[in-house]
Amino acid sequence: AEIQQVLLFGGSTRIPRVQNELVKSLGGIELGKSLNTDEAAAMGGVYQAAALSKGYRVKKFIVKDANQYPINVQFERHADPTAENSEPKLIDRTLFQRNNLYPNRKVMTFNRHTDDFSFDVRYGDLSFLSDTDKRSLGKTDLLRINVSGARKAYEKHQDTSESKGVKAHFQLDDNSLLVLDRVEFVFERKETEAERTNATKDEDESTLSKLGSKISSFFSSSGASSSENDTNNTTNSTEETVPTNTTETTNDEQTAKPVDEKEGANATDNTTTTTTTTTAPPLKTITIREPLEFTVEILDYADPTLEARANSMKK
Repeated sequence: AEIQQVLLFGGSTRIPRVQNELVKSLGGIELGKSLNTDEAAAMGGVYQAAALSKGYRVKKFIVKDANQYPINVQFERHADPTAENSEPKLIDRTLFQRNNLYPNRKVMTFNRHTDDFSFDVRYGDLSFLSDTDKRSLGKTDLLRINVSGARKAYEKHQDTSESKGVKAHFQLDDNSLLVLDRVEFVFERKETEAERTNATKDEDESTLSKLGSKISSFFSSSGASSSENDTNNTTNSTEETVPTNTTETTNDEQTAKPVDEKEGANATDNTTTTTTTTTAPPLKTITIREPLEFTVEILDYADPTLEARANSMKK
């Protein structure tokens, strides 16, 4: 898209040399100097806070936050886990790409890991940076994650379930900080006939209980209304004298219609027997999630020494 306007932002943009270089790189576009460059950042924060608040109405504008550098996960994987002398292969996968919007969540799956293992989180491809920017960035290794409990979980479910891998749940929070929420070993298996029977019984019982409660509530409400109607009818009824000598006669005799033998035979022949076969529904898939323990080592900066801590406390 074409650039329509360029606004200066930050106090350093008042330097004439900076403005001249901007004009050259932008093809002669005139720079907008309507903002106070020293207060622009603070004013932007004020407008964003007002837009997020319910107590103010400001002109709608959209702010999208994105991480500046790609974040990758690096780990070792054996081509044949059962072989003793197999050499590990270094795998590098992208977790969050460059300019990935945040907050955001991603899940990294380790399909072939059945033992305790570790993996590193580091910056990805930084070829778009200059050498000076790379030096100012510092270390590219961010975290080392040590996962434990994978072997125990695998041995617990390997005979009855299918492994779906170890899943690590990452999050880029509102402050663009990378957080590892949880690590879990996921398995899947088919439900047994006994489990399906019990589930069907529970569903039937719950359905019958709901139906019974509805019927009871219906009769309780209708019974109350009928009792009121009976009371009203009793007070408004008039007595009638019925003669004692009156007798009622009912004629229950009915003339039987003769059935033709041919018609009876045809009726027998036309009768068809229908049988319905019901097929059992397929067994459901049950997902099992075993939480794993993990520790996080921070690699991009070193912890202060005891001497540095003591000096800091003295100050």
